[in-house]
Amino acid sequence: MDYPTRALLKSAGMNVGWLLSSGFFYWLVASSPASAIVSLVAAIGSGLLLFLAIRIFLLWFESIKQHPPSNFAVPALALVVYFSLLIAMWSYFYVFLARTAEDASFPFCSGADPIDPKQFGLLESIYFTVISFATVGYGDIYACTTGSRWVLVAELSNVVTIGFIGLPALVNLVIDLAQRKFENIKSTNASRICPLSRARWSSVWQLSRSLSR
Repeated sequence: MDYPTRALLKSAGMNVGWLLSSGFFYWLVASSPASAIVSLVAAIGSGLLLFLAIRIFLLWFESIKQHPPSNFAVPALALVVYFSLLIAMWSYFYVFLARTAEDASFPFCSGADPIDPKQFGLLESIYFTVISFATVGYGDIYACTTGSRWVLVAELSNVVTIGFIGLPALVNLVIDLAQRKFENIKSTNASRICPLSRARWSSVWQLSRSLSR
C-alpha cells in the first residue's frame, strides 16, 4: 500500500474514532444543559476534521494520477466516513440550535406546531439532516424559523458544492483508471497472441516449403 493510500486510511480511522467518541459524549450529557456545549464542540470538530479529510483526499487524488491504485476499497471507505462527518457536523449544529432556542421559538416544527424540545435529540437531527441531503421533501420535521431556514440554506449549499466538485471528479477518475486497465489488458493479450501467431505462420511456411520440394 502506497503512502497516500495509507494516509487516507489513517484519516478515515481517525474520523471514525471522532464520530464514535463525540456520539458517546453527547449520549452522556443528552438530558443536561451541557448537551448544547457538547453539540457545538462536536459540530465544530467535525467541520475541522472534514476540512482536513478533504485535503488528504485531494492529495491522494493527485498522487494516483501517476500511480493508479489496484482497488478502490480505501477511498470508498474514506468517502463513506467523510460523508458521515458532513452529516454529523450539521446534525450536531441543529441540536445546538434546538438546545439554545426558547420553547416559543423552537426552530423545528411538525405540522403547524413547534416540536417539543424534549423530543428533538441527535437521532431526530440526523434524520432531518439526511432528509435534507436527499431532497425528498419535508413532512414530519421542517425548519420553521428564520434562523433555522438560513442554516438549512447553508447546509444544502455546502452539500451541493461538495457534490458538484467531488462527484464529477471521482467519476472521471474511475473512467480514466478503467480505460487504463483496459488498455493494459489489451496490450498484454496482444503481446501474448503475437508470438503464437508468428510461430504458427512460421510452421505453416516451413510446411509449405517442404511440400513444394
